[in-house]
Amino acid sequence: MNSKKNLLLWGTVILLFTSCGEQYKGAAVSIADASATDTEEVTESDSARIIIKTAELKLKVDDVSQKIKEIQKSVNDINGHVMHYEVNANRQYRQELAVSLDSSMIIHEISPQGFMKVKVPVNQSDTFIHTMLSMKADIDKLLVDEEDVTEDLQQKKELAQPVPILPKTRHVRLKDVMYADHKNAEQIMLKADYAKLNYRTRYLWFDINLQGNSYLEKRMVATAKEMHEPFYVDICKAMRAGWYTFSVFLVAALHLWPFILVALLMIIGYRKRWFRLIQKRTGAIRP
Repeated sequence: MNSKKNLLLWGTVILLFTSCGEQYKGAAVSIADASATDTEEVTESDSARIIIKTAELKLKVDDVSQKIKEIQKSVNDINGHVMHYEVNANRQYRQELAVSLDSSMIIHEISPQGFMKVKVPVNQSDTFIHTMLSMKADIDKLLVDEEDVTEDLQQKKELAQPVPILPKTRHVRLKDVMYADHKNAEQIMLKADYAKLNYRTRYLWFDINLQGNSYLEKRMVATAKEMHEPFYVDICKAMRAGWYTFSVFLVAALHLWPFILVALLMIIGYRKRWFRLIQKRTGAIRP
């Protein structure tokens, strides 16, 4: 009897463990399926994102002009476009040396630089970056950036919907017409922004800076002989300068004529008094 009870008890325990294990497996399978579904949704969502890719590259090259030609050819091969490029010599004066009595040598330091703005299709961006990294040049800087514009693009697309046209009736108010015109202008701007943003998502926008090796440029020039003005020219200049100085002094005296007049009167009065004192001392004063 006891053995039957024990068997029944152990059977019940085993049955409970088995059912719990099945439930745990079912829950684990459900969690795994949910995780897989979330992963697929995230993967699909990431692949559907719209981004704008930009890059910046700084290279140190031997010949700036030659590298610009090579980069331009690489861009054209993948249906890209060079929007802007320039070459600057960056000439700086160093010194001037006298080689002979009539010639001199002028020395400049040349530090050539180049700058390019290119765009390449997004599907060719990795190929173009690999081509740039494979060039015979020293890389000073490489920066690749991605900007997610999915929401901005969707918002501009939704806002750029056409405005309903007002019915052509006699009872249309001027306020409604002005409001419709304002909305149409906004729609035009939104459509332009949407088109511009959508266009930027189709390309990789690349800024390329090229720094060439510095070198010295030596150039021979004729030395200018020192020339002096003739003597009569100096005399004419001196006379003109003297007359100008005299005119300035005369104008200043005219501005101070009251003070000069008072000074003259004081001098005359003092002189008369001084003359009378001398006459008194010598006894030459008349009755």
